[in-house]
Amino acid sequence: AVSTITTSRPRAFAAATAHVEVARAQRLAASEQHALARSTVDDTRIMSPIDGVLARRSVEVGESVGPGVSAFAVIGVSRLRVVFGVPAHRVGEMTIGRKLPIYVEGVTADALAGTVTKVQPVADPVMRSFSVEVSIQNGDGALRPGMVASIATIQEGGASVLLIPLEAVVRSTQSRAGAARGFAVWVLVPE
Repeated sequence: AVSTITTSRPRAFAAATAHVEVARAQRLAASEQHALARSTVDDTRIMSPIDGVLARRSVEVGESVGPGVSAFAVIGVSRLRVVFGVPAHRVGEMTIGRKLPIYVEGVTADALAGTVTKVQPVADPVMRSFSVEVSIQNGDGALRPGMVASIATIQEGGASVLLIPLEAVVRSTQSRAGAARGFAVWVLVPE
């Protein structure tokens, strides 16, 4: 009976050691499965690399999206830009860093400070004007992309000029003695 006990102990120990090794392997496999599941869950979270507002959502919850598909459009609103056209005879006045007053109707009656950040070197072939970009700080978030702004470009020398809205300018339907057809403004004269 003594020999049976002695020989069964090493076998029992070996079996227990094998069970421990199997349990360790199972634990390692479960840990790897957990890491893979965590990675899959993390891949379902979409994070924007910039602070901003959600401007457009192109996918719905539960929809499968592949690589390269635009799911959302996020717009940074801490600094906005105003783009406008300048005729050739005034483009020389638009220098990088120049300060321009910007007015946004419905936001404030006071002028906001804008800075010229870009002047296109080539005129638009259709409009025959140079595109100028002015940046404006929007720390309080009062301005929103798509709002209409007015910019006052004060002419050097302080000469008084008559300003009219662009909607008042029409294409002339008649040509005058030797003059080419061009643009005109209707003026109402009291009788």
